Amino acid sequence: MLAKTHIAPKELGISDEDVKEQILKPQFGKTSRGELTIMELQYLLQYFVQHGWKPKSRGRGSGVRDQQLQRLRERARDLAGQIENGERRLQGLIKKICQVERMEWCRDAAKFKRLLAVLEEIKRGQSIYN
Repeated sequence: MLAKTHIAPKELGISDEDVKEQILKPQFGKTSRGELTIMELQYLLQYFVQHGWKPKSRGRGSGVRDQQLQRLRERARDLAGQIENGERRLQGLIKKICQVERMEWCRDAAKFKRLLAVLEEIKRGQSIYN
């Protein structure tokens, strides 16, 4: 998403300096796109779309990646269902490990794999005491 915030203004003919001075500072009070939250990045991309930017579709490989991420999400939900207070714990782990508010926002398979490993460990720990 961050990369798109660099691509969009270039395709619209907006300089980086103009982005900082005319959009980032007045709209967000920040001087760098890297300081923006996920929600702010989404708002910034929407701003570019409203000003004529047309995002290009993803490559052919993205469908496979999306399917992999969906399977990882389903596995995480399944594991959470098998542990005590699983849904609440899953939400906390998503914030801590994936560093996003909602699981759907995480696009990093490595973070999902760490999340699954932690959930498996919690599940194993509970089975020892039951």
